[in-house]
Amino acid sequence: KQITDLTEQLLAGDTTSNKSIRDKAAAITKNLAKWEEALVQTKAQSNDDIINYINKLSADYIFLKGDLDSNIPYTTKGQEDQYIFLDAQWKTLKKQMQDLVNNDITELNKLCKEKDIAKIIVGL
Repeated sequence: KQITDLTEQLLAGDTTSNKSIRDKAAAITKNLAKWEEALVQTKAQSNDDIINYINKLSADYIFLKGDLDSNIPYTTKGQEDQYIFLDAQWKTLKKQMQDLVNNDITELNKLCKEKDIAKIIVGL
């Protein structure tokens, strides 16, 4: 939201002097959307849409947690293997987000600082 607001603010002003900031903001927005689509199924509108769209990592985690929270007092090898598989996917996505925050947003904030424009605040 902050990046979108920043982009809109910059479009209202001089369109050439802030092009580098707008381009960087657009790239970050695109990468954030791509990251979110890997984590959450954003196309599903109703419960029936799971037929049309493949579940993403968050839904798989929720399903596995529900399975593990059952009355059976033990976990199966399959559940443990699935957890390891999902956790590896999450670690990859988490690193992507950390890189986005630590590199891309830091670079955007640096560009904004050079132009004396309010920067993006990250609260993790």
